[in-house]
Amino acid sequence: MNKFAPVLLLEDDVFMQMRIKRLLLELGLQASEIKLASTLAQVHSDIDFVDINMALIDLGLPDGSGLSVVAALSEARPEIPIMVISAFSSADMVLQALQAGANGYLLKERDDLELLVALRSVMRGGSPIDPAIARFVLAQLPSAATHHSHVANANEHSREEDNEDDDTVALTAREHLILDLVSTGLSNQEIADEIYLSRFTVETHIRKVYRKLAVNSRIKAVHKARDLGLL
Repeated sequence: MNKFAPVLLLEDDVFMQMRIKRLLLELGLQASEIKLASTLAQVHSDIDFVDINMALIDLGLPDGSGLSVVAALSEARPEIPIMVISAFSSADMVLQALQAGANGYLLKERDDLELLVALRSVMRGGSPIDPAIARFVLAQLPSAATHHSHVANANEHSREEDNEDDDTVALTAREHLILDLVSTGLSNQEIADEIYLSRFTVETHIRKVYRKLAVNSRIKAVHKARDLGLL
């Protein structure tokens, strides 16, 4: 069995549901390993979160928002990848999804290749954010200057604790460069092109940054790095 199976695919549009299912089959899953749902009610009645190892969630459903499923599934299974695939492109909606526990966010308008790349990325531990909205979303985060005085005060009063934490936030020069590029909203492939590395290598560095910062998404990594004065 694929380690990401069973996959929950929550999508009410039949065409989109079949499109994503086809891509999952291309990635090696079996049809029997894909649990389809089109409403919140169906998720609550038919899906046991204990059995789910990956989730692809639409937000605009006939009986409510998929955000509630993202939040509930993230709380029940924080270790599994959860990716939103939605038509909603507002920064507010994206931030809500990421804060609820989504690891990635992609727009439905993307072509099959872009969706396939994003699915592979989230399976490898990445947090793909649609390039069309990433820059705008990142711009909404508080800047390092906003929190500088708070961080400085914390450093003065908790020097020993900070020294203990240094190991967890001590980034290499390459990791710092990649984190800086992430903060500009570039996709993993764009970062790879920018610094002449493979996308796989970039994703490996990003996962290391996540571990050091104790986060699980690009937005949270940038936010925490700014809080710590790393950006």
